[in-house]
Amino acid sequence: MTHINNMDHWKLFVDFSGLATTIDSGRQIRPTDIDAFLDYGGRASIFYEFKHERGSLSRGQELALERLCQQSTVPAMAIYAQHSVDVEDEDPRVQAHDLKVSAYYSRGSWRLAPFGVTVRQLQDKFINWIEK
Repeated sequence: MTHINNMDHWKLFVDFSGLATTIDSGRQIRPTDIDAFLDYGGRASIFYEFKHERGSLSRGQELALERLCQQSTVPAMAIYAQHSVDVEDEDPRVQAHDLKVSAYYSRGSWRLAPFGVTVRQLQDKFINWIEK
């Protein structure tokens, strides 16, 4: 079961290119999106980014996730995971909870995830740490 409120709209592409702006040295920047966010009752924040295995986390998204965690007033973590689902697949849904974590950001640095740890396992471990 999914929790997408409007399945007719979930495949829409949002084009941020018209929001590009120039900063300091003339470098152009544009908004980024984050795939998911969990507010754990005001006690912790978890940000999620999922990419196809042929893709990678851009430096801009990496910085955005770092800064969101650093500026959080509660403990925060960013989880980055990759998948192999293609749009042409019979069922093109990405099951986020089962994805293997590539890396995560917590307490000021990126770390490689332990081999085979899933998004759900890392999320639960972080929440258990918060609850102690």
